Amino acid sequence: MKKAITAVAATLIVGFFAASAYAWGCGYGYGGGMYGNGYNQSGYNNGAYQTFINDTQALRSSISADRAELNALMAGANPDPQKARALSEKISRSENELRNKAQQQNFSGGMGNRGYSQGWN
Repeated sequence: MKKAITAVAATLIVGFFAASAYAWGCGYGYGGGMYGNGYNQSGYNNGAYQTFINDTQALRSSISADRAELNALMAGANPDPQKARALSEKISRSENELRNKAQQQNFSGGMGNRGYSQGWN
């Protein structure tokens, strides 16, 4: 009986530490906001950034619409390679234009993953 209780207690202790280690993830600590790349950065809570967002709304909407069209095209049974290439090039040109506008306004640093890079936003 004593061996069974010891085995169950040891299993629970190992399970607790394993769950605790798993909850911490890959060692990135408390999340991205700790490193200054959260949504509420003081540099992006000002009028200049809001003006940039308002001025580029049409361009960002165009990029989203082109991506949706490309996804729909590629999901079809026979996607047209020329049309897919044209859409990809248009998206790339639009993203470069957006990136240039961001750099002109000095907003290029924090927009890497949230503005126009690999993500959908």
